[in-house]
Amino acid sequence: ITAVDTSDNESPFSAVANNTCDADTDGDGTFNLEDYDDDNDGLSDIEEDVNGNGIVDTGETDPLDTDTDGDGYNDKEDAYPLDPTRWIDIPQATVDYIQIVDTPISGITKIPDHSVIVNFTLVGYAAAFNNSAGYLWDVDVIWSVENSGGAQATFDPSLGNSSIFNSGRSGGMAIWTAEYEGIYTDSVMLTIRAPRVDYIVITQSTGGVAMEDQAVPVGFTITGYASAFNLSSGFIDDISVTWAMENSSGALATSSDGSGKSEIFNSGLSGGTAVWTADDGQGHTDTVVFTILPPVVDSIRIEDEEGNEITEIHLQSGESLTVYVLGSNNTVGSIGHVSVSWNVSGGASLSTTSGTSTTITAGDEGGTFTITAEYSDDITISSPLEVSEKADEELSMWWVIPIIVIILLLLLLFVLKRMKKKEYQGGEEENPEKAKDEPEEGIGEEKAKKEEGEKPEEGKPEVGKAEETEMKEN
Repeated sequence: ITAVDTSDNESPFSAVANNTCDADTDGDGTFNLEDYDDDNDGLSDIEEDVNGNGIVDTGETDPLDTDTDGDGYNDKEDAYPLDPTRWIDIPQATVDYIQIVDTPISGITKIPDHSVIVNFTLVGYAAAFNNSAGYLWDVDVIWSVENSGGAQATFDPSLGNSSIFNSGRSGGMAIWTAEYEGIYTDSVMLTIRAPRVDYIVITQSTGGVAMEDQAVPVGFTITGYASAFNLSSGFIDDISVTWAMENSSGALATSSDGSGKSEIFNSGLSGGTAVWTADDGQGHTDTVVFTILPPVVDSIRIEDEEGNEITEIHLQSGESLTVYVLGSNNTVGSIGHVSVSWNVSGGASLSTTSGTSTTITAGDEGGTFTITAEYSDDITISSPLEVSEKADEELSMWWVIPIIVIILLLLLLFVLKRMKKKEYQGGEEENPEKAKDEPEEGIGEEKAKKEEGEKPEEGKPEVGKAEETEMKEN
């Protein structure tokens, strides 16, 4: 049985709480059983354990702990000994300045200006201070970052009593600032050390997955990024590089610009192999090998040797025509002549039944037939073939014969007249004087008859005039 003395000089709380008579919490040389203030915080045990039950009840401070709320201030000095976020009444203390510190609800320790690596994170707290009382409490502020020298530092959130700073992926200078009520500010200057590039990778997005060697169709495009990495800190940033393309086996792949942080690869319109390379000029390269698949045939058409599409064919018996098949891809368009199987339903013969072309020769039988080119089971094309017999052509020319006969007769008459004229002219040249001095027979007799008053016989022509007329006509 323990007797408890409740006089002013003894502590009933200490005796019960410690269950011993020789404990000395504050180390002042007086046992708690006899000590009026066991923790020596300036408050008596009776003031702290108001109901004297030896238990720290709600609303009571701990008689054995000088700082019940753990905010760094003695229970007697702390206006809010049970509130770790404050220790003095706002009316009693005003904010004179703020600091960015690394520990919440403490005012310690101010974050100094210093250098950091890329991708470095730092948590800061906005602590308010009074010139006399010191640290007051953490306050809500507006956070901001000013970058320079290529720095890309960020922060989040922009409003609150704390924020997280991230140094970003590139070197430079960043000034991290907290502003309270538009009057009080504090800043931390962080020098961000540029990382060393240890290797680069062509990725599908900024700092993303590496682009693998792959097979692609013609007309394919993809964007690649030159992502730089450090062995320690990992991804740094996309950097400017020189992009190069090496084509082989007929490939015609291209790059859009040839330099920059990113580039667009285009597989072109023909099959083959393309090696895409990124080079930073500092000994770091990466490549992607593309196997470009030849374009597939989506449709075909029949055309002549000039490239004109043929939708129907007209031939006469014995005539020939060479035709070709052009293949097309839905993406790239024309892909040149392709080999097919040829077939004709009749009326003509084919020089070959397979290949990119064939020669059609019309037979003697007239009529309408069909010529077919088959690339695959589902890709075929047909064209009607109309054959005309030669006999039809000969009958259609019957009207030419009369014209030819008439022309020949006219030529014969012309020749006969020319011959007669030449004979007459030849006779005059043999007896020119006789033709001049001697009157023509018939003309003289007619003249004599006229002189004698005789009239020529009725119905009998004047011989001389008739011959003269004939001569003039000739």
